[in-house]
Amino acid sequence: MAATPTAAQLMRSYYTNDFPVKAIVWLTTRLGDPFVLREWAIAALTNSGDDYYKRYVTAKDAEEFRAKMGEHPGLMALHVGPVWYKKVEKPGLNQDTRLLSEAPRPHRRELIFDIDLNDYDFMDLYEGPQDPLYPETRKLSLEKCDAAWPVAGIAVQLLVKMLHEQFGFNDFLCCYSGRRGVHLWVLDERAMVLDNEGRSAIATFLDITKQLTKDGKRATEAHSLFVKRYNLMETVHALFQDVIVGQMGALDMLTAREEFLERLDLSQHESMHNLADEVSRKDSGLDAWKYIKTKVRDQAKKRPKACGWFANRLDELVLSYVWPRIDFNVTKGTNHLIKSPFVAHPKTLRIGVPLRADELLTFDPATAPTLGTEGWREALMARGGKPDGKGLADWVWHMQSPPAKAPVNAPAVHDAMDVDMEDLVPNGDPNPRKRTLPMTSQRCDVYGVPVR
Repeated sequence: MAATPTAAQLMRSYYTNDFPVKAIVWLTTRLGDPFVLREWAIAALTNSGDDYYKRYVTAKDAEEFRAKMGEHPGLMALHVGPVWYKKVEKPGLNQDTRLLSEAPRPHRRELIFDIDLNDYDFMDLYEGPQDPLYPETRKLSLEKCDAAWPVAGIAVQLLVKMLHEQFGFNDFLCCYSGRRGVHLWVLDERAMVLDNEGRSAIATFLDITKQLTKDGKRATEAHSLFVKRYNLMETVHALFQDVIVGQMGALDMLTAREEFLERLDLSQHESMHNLADEVSRKDSGLDAWKYIKTKVRDQAKKRPKACGWFANRLDELVLSYVWPRIDFNVTKGTNHLIKSPFVAHPKTLRIGVPLRADELLTFDPATAPTLGTEGWREALMARGGKPDGKGLADWVWHMQSPPAKAPVNAPAVHDAMDVDMEDLVPNGDPNPRKRTLPMTSQRCDVYGVPVR
């Protein structure tokens, strides 16, 4: 009887034989960027078990790329970086700043968003009770991460809606991370050419983590106004009620209801003194939520001067549960690296496969192709990982409808997220096309106009 292969053996075999390099080459060259100018990084283990990280890896084609991976038998992960100007090389410590315009440098990159379920503090994704003396000893529960997946799906839904309607982006690729999150790639040419300032402004516009109250319990009033300005509050409430409460059962446990009310922080008001008792008696989390919503809104309507702000407080709390929480650094930097699609997670052995737009809320991470399980190769090919590289194009979302405009009579909101989006992303041809990259030292702005 043959011995069961170890995780390390499965990983080595996957990257040597089955990792869909041609699909990755297609993805990273679809707009005409030479594959040899794309930076890669390899995370691997030595024979003694020590980890190392090798950046500035390049290859001229799929065959050489596979060979480069084969040089690292302990390969654990593959990270994709930017397209470089001229060539990929490690920046010199004593580089002459007078020659920076001619120096190789990160030049272009997809606009990428990383959603990690661990960043949503209302969910406990760890096994067993927390030890207050040694909280770091708790292990992440894969089952809890799987059950929390709809939160990641909601994040992608809202991000795509905003990126398409407010910025005019049309081409997206969404990939499961293999464990507890999701990566959203914006593939448009206009996303590729964004500089760090433009990327940072878009990330700030969309991110809620910088728009939470000081105690982190709720979204700020400014963020609530921002969401209402773009007519999304009704959508946010529907997602909270139908998915987070109804589908996920986020308020089924009494402790979860108590935490929700503690975050709402209205119990000190006379009209809400019995709210917690009534909520605890409800048969289900959905019934509890409907009671809270009705009670709060009724009081706000009946006593607008004293309690009118109750409804806004509820909006701010719901937003903190629903709105995307992104890794800001992943989005803002042209030179940032992120795990490549189709990488197998070293702890779960699940492959980071692309997703369809219509399965964001129903995808079961446990069904992702998993190394060592029956039929994983067929499952990989079914999700764009065919050896010939031709399947991945079918998993890119193309949205061609005209971008919607913000309502003309929307109230003015002036905060860090109130940016002029047309200044960041100029109008252009939404259809991806092959392009010839000029090998010139002339610097250009995001409009492609030479900087003099």
